[in-house]
Amino acid sequence: FAFISHKSADSKFALKMQKFIESYNLPTEIRATANSPKRLTPICSYEVDFSANPLYDEMEAKLRQSHYLILICSENITKQGSKYINFEIETFIKCKQEEGINPLTRIIPIIASGEFASGEHDCRPDALKELGDNCPIAINRQKCKNDREVFLHAISAMLDIDYAVMENRDKKRQRNKKIVAASLACVGIALSAFLCEYFIPQKQHYVDFAMKNGIPVGIESLSRNEYSKIDKHYIITKKQHKIVSLEYVNTCLNPENHSSGTMPESRPSKYVFEYSGSSLSSVTYYDKNSNPYFFHYDYLGIGKC
Repeated sequence: FAFISHKSADSKFALKMQKFIESYNLPTEIRATANSPKRLTPICSYEVDFSANPLYDEMEAKLRQSHYLILICSENITKQGSKYINFEIETFIKCKQEEGINPLTRIIPIIASGEFASGEHDCRPDALKELGDNCPIAINRQKCKNDREVFLHAISAMLDIDYAVMENRDKKRQRNKKIVAASLACVGIALSAFLCEYFIPQKQHYVDFAMKNGIPVGIESLSRNEYSKIDKHYIITKKQHKIVSLEYVNTCLNPENHSSGTMPESRPSKYVFEYSGSSLSSVTYYDKNSNPYFFHYDYLGIGKC
């Protein structure tokens, strides 16, 4: 679709441009207006499409195939000369004239550094200087906010579309992308919160508890500041919305026994609850050293047996 002509010192910028243009999906309304494909591809550049030392006839073949010549002008041209670039400009002009196309409408100069004026900062190759007042209007990278703006200018020039139209549509697309990204982020946060609540054990602190159908119900919840000041309290742990354990702990959150005995009426240090589907199936009791008591309860549904 286009041939990018540049000095080797500007290859990083040229490659960045090539990747952007080839990957940029043109908005539907822009494609309809310009009667263009979804992407302006392929774009030809030295780094991707040529061997280390390209032959002149190989370069001419690529130029003849190209609809546009994107010309990266920089002070490197003044410092290092412009032998190949001059050849490419002259060849492209000759090829388009042979096709009956005005080549000046197909050359897109981009000022990467320097200026289009005589002097030590002149970045014009000789073949472009020879065009005089017929030289196409250049896109000045130095006056653009960023390289994205430069590349959009190049695309609008190739499609012969007013840049303001291209910019407005691109800004709208960027806003939509941000909205989608923000929405996905919110969904991700909500999903993470749900997964954390569902899969990561949640501990709640209470002064006391009462049993209901074999499941403890916390009485008077405690904040961190509150439970750190009282001698003993209970921790109820939930996982996947089910209570999996209840512990009697001290201020340092270490397990404590209610008494030295192991009688059923003496509350254990820890209760561990197991389920069959959504129903409680059994409760096992432990002392503060994690030793199981000699008894546990088995359940069928909500009825004890």
